Amino acid sequence: MKASRALHWLVVVCVFSVANSTLANPTPKESLEHILASDFRADTEGRIDRVEFTTPGREHPRREVLLLQTEPFEVIRSFKVLDYIGETVDSMGHANVQFMVCASTSGVGTPTWINPHGREIVPFDAARPVTLSYKMVERGNSWLVVDPPNPMIGRDSLISYFSNELNGLSDALLLNKLREVGGHALENNTIIRDWLKRQISVLRSLNC
Repeated sequence: MKASRALHWLVVVCVFSVANSTLANPTPKESLEHILASDFRADTEGRIDRVEFTTPGREHPRREVLLLQTEPFEVIRSFKVLDYIGETVDSMGHANVQFMVCASTSGVGTPTWINPHGREIVPFDAARPVTLSYKMVERGNSWLVVDPPNPMIGRDSLISYFSNELNGLSDALLLNKLREVGGHALENNTIIRDWLKRQISVLRSLNC
């Protein structure tokens, strides 16, 4: 019995060590899959230390942290890596990924009393396939995804994310905002609540 338990813990430790080794020194493919999965889950911090931007975005500065209430993204049903070209002599990797896209975004920023026209989710009539190219580059012992496209996020993940944001706009938080920034906090809070409810409603209506 003791020998069996010892063997069990040895296997657990070995698997844990291998997993940590993989995470510490990801291959180009693993780096890409991490970004794809993190974006799909609406993990706003999943890109940290795993992407590299060489140019600013057309609409906003590109960031490692996703700001889903202000920046563009696509709503998807699924994704599939079509092909992968491994690391080359210039320490680069490349892959094409196909997404089934159900909706996009239009507009700029979160609506407030100053800017009532915020970014809105715009549904498509039907899901459509979109193929995007991803490039990886080696930096030290890590492989980074270079200039990744806009986040491609799963419908259910977005519903959960926006629902959590909506639940966070509590009366206690509102009172604190009122003390900090003055009378417009109540109006802003109402506008943002309505905006979040509208995005959730659109997402739930998607055929995605």
